[in-house]
Amino acid sequence: MIRDRGEVILSAGSLGSPQLMLLSGIGPRSYLSTWGIPVAIDQPHVGGFVYDNPRNGISIVPPVPMENSLIQVVGVTEDGAFLEAASNVIPFASPLHSVFIRAPASPLYVPVTTIMEKILGPVSVGSLRLASTDVRINPVVRFNYFSDPQDLERCVNGTRKIGEILRSRAMQDFMFREWFGSHRFRFVGVPLPLDQTNDLVMADFCRRTVSTIWHYLTMVAALLGK
Repeated sequence: MIRDRGEVILSAGSLGSPQLMLLSGIGPRSYLSTWGIPVAIDQPHVGGFVYDNPRNGISIVPPVPMENSLIQVVGVTEDGAFLEAASNVIPFASPLHSVFIRAPASPLYVPVTTIMEKILGPVSVGSLRLASTDVRINPVVRFNYFSDPQDLERCVNGTRKIGEILRSRAMQDFMFREWFGSHRFRFVGVPLPLDQTNDLVMADFCRRTVSTIWHYLTMVAALLGK
């Protein structure tokens, strides 16, 4: 509802709100001009200060059935990385299906347990830009994960903590027995690096495996004036 001397409440989410503001002419004058959008308010910060909590982790197939569970916090590191765990089932797609085996009519599901670390309050700053003047086209978002070395260091420390968890006595029940009596985890996706003492190796793992946890945050306050 819009009234004289009132206000407009825009609630389109962390990504939708700045997109609508830019399309409405509220944003950096020079940027809006490149799109041919009439400038209603020159507000340089709209589309900036975009944040997301980077997430890294590993997934393993447990040797015994697991109950499905949502993401749960199981610990917090000293520098503010949340350690979380979840279990679920995912469709299994064998690379042999397309070559030797006809894919089944119904997918085969396998249980998966995931242990992850998530950085609370990242320092790295991203941006949101228009991909089109059509409101139906999603904007272009860059979170710039780990552009600040503090975030990368926290990821390295949190990922090392996951390694400590995997080496704990409690996690031995999640290993498969192999030939000659050895035990090992069966990873789904990228496993942790073998050399977890090497900062460069661990930092590379963080960069290669980072994903979103869908906790977007954007500063979109505009000075509307009278």
